[in-house]
Amino acid sequence: MAHPFRRRRGSSMVEFALIWVAFLLMILGLIEGALAVWSYNTLAHSVRQGARYASVHGSANPVSSILIENVVRNNAVGLDNSALTVGTTWSPNSDRGSVVEVLATYQHRTALGRLIFPSGGFTLRNTSRMTVY
Repeated sequence: MAHPFRRRRGSSMVEFALIWVAFLLMILGLIEGALAVWSYNTLAHSVRQGARYASVHGSANPVSSILIENVVRNNAVGLDNSALTVGTTWSPNSDRGSVVEVLATYQHRTALGRLIFPSGGFTLRNTSRMTVY
């Protein structure tokens, strides 16, 4: 008579393969989510620094949108600068008491690419408003 566990040897390998694939997909999803959160936090920090720079240097020493964009790009450490777009608006102007708004968009590319998103990624946006001093 055959041993009762001999007939089940192959089934445990199949079960392990199915569980391993599900576990691996879960880990990759967690990594993708963590990278997206990191990119968003980096974008938010760089936009905040650009608005702060414009707020501090706005009235006494007027700054251009190009200088603010450079500040945002320099603070966006780890992000792809070619996927980063920065815009600045002053309401109503750059005088003391006015409001400066810095808006940045970043095209985040996922590590798994087109498996999750058909376009290979998604767009992150962040805005920061500050009063000019």
